[in-house]
Amino acid sequence: MRIGLPRESPKPQQVRMFHVQLDPEHPGFHDRSYRARRDDIARIADRYAGDGAIPDAPYTAAEHAVWRTVTTALAPLHRRFAAREVQAMLERFPLPTGHIPQLAGVSTRLRAASGIRLRPVAGLITARDSWRRWRPTRSCRRSTSATPAARGTRPSPT
Repeated sequence: MRIGLPRESPKPQQVRMFHVQLDPEHPGFHDRSYRARRDDIARIADRYAGDGAIPDAPYTAAEHAVWRTVTTALAPLHRRFAAREVQAMLERFPLPTGHIPQLAGVSTRLRAASGIRLRPVAGLITARDSWRRWRPTRSCRRSTSATPAARGTRPSPT
């Protein structure tokens, strides 16, 4: 028996390495066009130097249509089921329903209201990484119990 290379080697397949890593269970994991689009948007974050204006993401008409559909469907559910604090936040800080808001605009409004500034990231970040980067000032959180002793006032994590 002779083992060797085939006379004609198969054509090399183009292998595309994706910038944003997804869990194999993610619904878009096998969708090449979804992943390529996600990579395009992630590259905006990679090019952001941390100072200056946050660049806009070039959302498509179809992406804006999805945003309109989702925000329209979620609004009555938020009014019915969301915690009072979430409802108050949505009232004080409403997001547009007709188009996907750009991160720069949201960051500007959030910074004026709370001092928090948003930055673009290329993918998901862990809660630990978020806390490490944010380093909030200490504040007190309280449970909704009626008595001060039962409220369990404690400092927030830093």
